[in-house]
Parts: sequence; structure tokens; C-alpha cells
Amino acid sequence: MQKITADLSEIPCPFGDRPHGARVETGPLQINDDWPGVFIRGDNAMYDARWCRQAHARLKKLLEEKVDIPMADWMLLSFLENHAKLLGSSRV
Repeated sequence: MQKITADLSEIPCPFGDRPHGARVETGPLQINDDWPGVFIRGDNAMYDARWCRQAHARLKKLLEEKVDIPMADWMLLSFLENHAKLLGSSRV
């Protein structure tokens, strides 16, 4: 896991009662001059990982009933499994 310490004073407060946010919310994020990326808060990541695992299990069950499985379906299955692992890796 990569860790950074950041000054959060430039993050807008979503509630309006403070001059800036106290935490980074899920959404697009750019750090310094690097490429923008997407930050997913740990609580959101755990929820999304759960849905990826459920979608993976359902697709796998459907594919097990087929004989001729398109490569794209295997790739989707792999994506869901790997994405669930990535999202779940934020659990500390």
C-alpha cells in the first residue's frame, strides 16, 4: 500500500459548515501534477468489492452451465475477481 501525508486544506467541504474538508471523499483526485485518478474510500471500496464478488459468483455459475464460453466472458470473470481483490485490499 502506498501512503502519503497530505494537506487537506484545499479540499472543499461538502457540508458547508467548515472552510475545508476533513477527509478525502470517493471521486476523481489529482495529486500534484500527476495524472488524475479515482480515489475510493475504504468504506465505499468494501461495499463495491462485495458487489463484484457477487457478480463474479453469479457469472461463474452461469458460465459453468455453458459448453462454449466466449473469451470475453472469461475476461469479465477475471476482471471481477481481480477488481474485488483490489477493492478489498484497502481493508487494514
